[in-house]
Amino acid sequence: MVNFLIVAAAIASTTITISKTLIFKPLRNNLPGKWLKKLFHCPYCLAHYFSFFAVYFVLPWHNYLDLIIKTMALVALSSIFGLLILHYLNLLEKK
Repeated sequence: MVNFLIVAAAIASTTITISKTLIFKPLRNNLPGKWLKKLFHCPYCLAHYFSFFAVYFVLPWHNYLDLIIKTMALVALSSIFGLLILHYLNLLEKK
C-alpha cells in the first residue's frame, strides 16, 4: 500500500512537471502532431500512460484485469495528488 501511494505521488509530480511547468514548455510546444501536444498539456491524460507503465513494470499484478484495475486506481489517486500540487502552484503564483 505504501508503494502504491509513493508511486501515485511520483506520477502526480512528474505529470504536473511535464505538462504545466515552464522548464518543459519548449518540449510541449515543439511536439509533432496535435495529439501529442494535447497529451503533453494534460496531466490527467499523461497520468494514464505513466500509471500503466508503473503498474506493468514496478507494482505487482497477477492478471490483465488486475493490471487494468490497478492502473485506473493509480490514475485516480495520482489525480488527487496532482490537484493538490496544482492548487499549491496556483497559491505560489498569487504571491
